[in-house]
Amino acid sequence: MNKEAQGAHTDGPRLLRRRLLQAGGLWLLLVALGGALLTHGRLQSHRLDAASGGQQRLSILQDNVETHFRFMAGLSQVLASQPALIDFLEGNATTNPAPRAGTQREAFRLALLRRAPVREMGEHLSDVVNNFQIRQAYIQDAHGTSLADSLQDEAISTLGANFRTRDYFLDAMERGAGFQFVMGRISNKPGFNFSARIQSPERHLGVLILKTDPESMRRLFVDTVGRVLLLVDRNGVVVAGNRPDPMTPCTRCRRRRSCRTARTSTGSTVACPPR
Repeated sequence: MNKEAQGAHTDGPRLLRRRLLQAGGLWLLLVALGGALLTHGRLQSHRLDAASGGQQRLSILQDNVETHFRFMAGLSQVLASQPALIDFLEGNATTNPAPRAGTQREAFRLALLRRAPVREMGEHLSDVVNNFQIRQAYIQDAHGTSLADSLQDEAISTLGANFRTRDYFLDAMERGAGFQFVMGRISNKPGFNFSARIQSPERHLGVLILKTDPESMRRLFVDTVGRVLLLVDRNGVVVAGNRPDPMTPCTRCRRRRSCRTARTSTGSTVACPPR
């Protein structure tokens, strides 16, 4: 009897400790579960906020890019209708439609630079470039030969070169306006070319081309929170953005589900959250 009483006396504290440990463990489990749920909720909220912010920034970027492209297209049309450009082509168009290359092109370029109307038109185009903050402006005759360039004294001047196979030239001559993103044959730099036909009442005289490049458009892609903002073409190649390596496949766009994409007239704009 004494042994039973002594056993009961020792089992009571053990049972109590066991129950307290169980209660403590259950409490810790509930706290951990509550913390996990709270953290999950906050992460979900953060993801939703980030997605909403990314989509909003993407919409703004898309509008800015579209507005910039519409402006460039409209500007080329307005400038191409100026009487000065019409008079220039009527008085300086080439009679030889064959493209010049090598020493022939260089000799023709130097000959053009000796013409006062060519230099005056180059200075006029340079004023256009400076006033509207674009990369380059040049004029081609009906054969696709460049006769005036805003960069006439620089190594990347197009003077004397022929671009009759470029889509922006063909579309402008045929339909009145053209656009093409292309790697420059002389500058070896990518650029967006907006073209407009120059015409008199009697005939089509040539084409005005306004060129803007990824560097000129960089201000459109500034982002204060560090998102990666890109403009990619239909093949997924980066053509502009706030990262330093354009003209590369946008592998990041394909890998990251958190990246937001919106279609534009030339391809897609992409917004990815910070790393």
